[in-house]
Amino acid sequence: MLGKSVLAMTSLLAMALIIFVCGIAVADFDSTNPDGKKVKNPPAVVVDGAPPLVGQFPSPDGATRGLAFDGKYLWSADNGDGNSVNGPKIYKLDPNTGAVIASYPHPGVFPNGLAWDGKYLWHSDHGTGLIYKIDPTTWTVVNSFPSPGGFSSFDLAWYEGYLYAVRANTTIISKIDPNTGAEVAQILCLYPGAVRPFGLEALPKGNAGQLWAADDGNDTVNEHDFATAAWVGQWPSSPATYPCGLAYDPVSGYLWASCWETDKIYIFDVGPAVETGTINGHVTDATTGNPIANALIIAIQKPAKVQTKTDGNGYYEIKDLQPGKWAVLCLKKGYKLSINRADVKPGETTTIDFRLTPKAPGSPDNDIPPEYRDFVNAAPSFSSAHKITTTWANIKTR
Repeated sequence: MLGKSVLAMTSLLAMALIIFVCGIAVADFDSTNPDGKKVKNPPAVVVDGAPPLVGQFPSPDGATRGLAFDGKYLWSADNGDGNSVNGPKIYKLDPNTGAVIASYPHPGVFPNGLAWDGKYLWHSDHGTGLIYKIDPTTWTVVNSFPSPGGFSSFDLAWYEGYLYAVRANTTIISKIDPNTGAEVAQILCLYPGAVRPFGLEALPKGNAGQLWAADDGNDTVNEHDFATAAWVGQWPSSPATYPCGLAYDPVSGYLWASCWETDKIYIFDVGPAVETGTINGHVTDATTGNPIANALIIAIQKPAKVQTKTDGNGYYEIKDLQPGKWAVLCLKKGYKLSINRADVKPGETTTIDFRLTPKAPGSPDNDIPPEYRDFVNAAPSFSSAHKITTTWANIKTR
């Protein structure tokens, strides 16, 4: 009997040791308080070099968590703890400067994750354990449901009709049916040195897309390939030493990463998801053949608008345009408006030349067709001095 008791006790101790060792991977944090003092685990085995860091700006307030990019604005969820001054809020930011465009009350208690589905903003709350579907035009909650498995969710991502959520303080990512809130699959974070995935973003890269997770325990960004169901890349998130949110622009190829520890948002160039094209050409006087300088060239692919001006030789060039049909307008005071069409191909340059006809003296300047009038009169979103980094906003200069 004594031998059996000793054996049983030994087995229990061994089991406790296994649980303890296994638990270290995710138990370096107080599960009731995700912002408790972080205890670093041993560094991850980083297998890739970090992409170029091309910019950074201060967070709108302390304690920035989730991020989302809607094609025009960057959204951030600030949970109000740490160095926060304004308390829990959700912010709409200029993706270039970080300037606050607007701030909104959050529907829960402790804002965490954000994701954009093309029309609605999805938001996870650590306090209520709910995931909210928000109409950003009216700032109303369209729907809500509990995070899967009885856990609250950290950051969120959206890809091809599904919502992805990091289960708080675990190494599990849930794939969620956004119509019912049901968990339809799980992704285990089996990348090297996994501690606590927090930030999340889906990227249309590879054959079937990828899901990237920022781990705030080992300060890495980790790449999961949907096609192979494998973790295929890992790189250091430094200088983001506590990465909490990720957002991606497939046009510019820029990835924003929020850092709770430094109260900054960093911009990495991870490459565009689609290869872009270029349009160029010359503008001349149809009567004399002379080049026309400072003619305004506007390229429109609704809702995008980019523009530049011709140089002293009448030459213009606009790079980094999304493939597809573009309307190209040429305007110059004293000349009739000229409109051409360009079919932009990935990796190719399309040449569109303009021969402008002088207007008769006293002719009005309002010859812009109604379908383009709002775009021409809108504030420019691109000039020849800048690289296009999104179809709406500029991130960096050339």
